[in-house]
Amino acid sequence: MNLCSPGAADDFLDRIDSGCKRIRDNPYIGFKIRGESRRYNGVRVQIVGSYLLLYKVKGNLVEVIHIVDGRTKRAARILGRP
Repeated sequence: MNLCSPGAADDFLDRIDSGCKRIRDNPYIGFKIRGESRRYNGVRVQIVGSYLLLYKVKGNLVEVIHIVDGRTKRAARILGRP
């Protein structure tokens, strides 16, 4: 996604906002990250386009802790893929 234009940036923010609203309304829609890392204990993932919203459910609150480009090596590591 090219975020160099204001329109593209607005579209990106709209997608992220929609993803946040989706997890707000249904916090358990995302899948849990599996693995041995305590760093991601209790963290869930909602896919929004090519991005991953990493979040935790804390009682009645949903806390987005990170947004990761799903095309990166970091995303692959988070998801447990080589």
